[in-house]
Amino acid sequence: MKNLVMVASIVLAAGPAMAQFLSAGTLSHVSDSSDYFSGGKESRGHIYIIPNEINPESARPIIQKAPEGVYISVGAERGILGALQSESITHLVQVDLVPEVVRYNQINVILLKVSKSLSDFIQLRTADNSTAWIERAGSAALNPQEREILKNHLNHDFYVKVEGAARERLISPDFFVGSSYLKDESLFNKARNMALSGHIQVLQGNLMDQNLLKGLAAELAQKGLSISVVDLSNAWEPKYVGPQGVDTIVSALEPALRPDSIVMGTSVAHCFESHLCRWDFRGFTFRMLKSAKLIYGKYAPMSDLFLKKDAIKPNSVLSRWEFIKLAVSARPDRPIVACEKVFLK
Repeated sequence: MKNLVMVASIVLAAGPAMAQFLSAGTLSHVSDSSDYFSGGKESRGHIYIIPNEINPESARPIIQKAPEGVYISVGAERGILGALQSESITHLVQVDLVPEVVRYNQINVILLKVSKSLSDFIQLRTADNSTAWIERAGSAALNPQEREILKNHLNHDFYVKVEGAARERLISPDFFVGSSYLKDESLFNKARNMALSGHIQVLQGNLMDQNLLKGLAAELAQKGLSISVVDLSNAWEPKYVGPQGVDTIVSALEPALRPDSIVMGTSVAHCFESHLCRWDFRGFTFRMLKSAKLIYGKYAPMSDLFLKKDAIKPNSVLSRWEFIKLAVSARPDRPIVACEKVFLK
């Protein structure tokens, strides 16, 4: 098993702004969130800045088995936290439907670019006013759009209102142990270097939007990039995208998936109090999901699998033998040999 990457203390100099690795046509703009704190949020969803999972380090055994490539995640901080768990992750795509989450992600990437160190990054996140942000807006590491974002005091006011709770969790000794880039300089350096290299892309969109995902997969494949991990969090649950949604997502992303690419989901392990829980992570290789489609008629019986928690060891990738046993139990008309042949196709 690969060890967690330790990024060198030498940080990329803030040279000329690097182009994003996806085309401008896929980029979203910074949304107007001025009414979020005055009742506008009801029609647009809630801001999920901090992940449900306070223990992303538990996903490391899964993520470190994934091939080199792009980490795709919903939400805000969870994407960066996940992408930092393996040296094989070279790029990050953060996708979310809620404009305020997209806005937070865009600002966070900009602050990573203009910060000089971890302590400087935290100071920028907690600045009382926008003066320090405006001073950094002239950085050569930023493109014109990013400079305007940093100079707008409304973006500062929005960001500092929503980042506090996330920061407190990320710097707490009780949570995100060994996985927080706000507590580990080497993890911060990797995040900053990814931002400076243009390897973090922020998109606004719905994971159920096949046009968005197909366009993303086609462009990644065209650029010779493969998907390493698709991090669904608990979106696999029926109350969110459900089995049909997982099928839609995997189908749309197939052109950029490798046989050993991993689709990862989570489920609650145990809670200390309301909304404060440790979560289990489980991974499925694309080869496994494709075999499941041949057996079940759909890519991923993920909802069924997660509900059968005893069937899959937590914080690991479903093994070939586990998969075959589950396939046989679900399709008794298919003997083990038949399921094995399907898996090896």
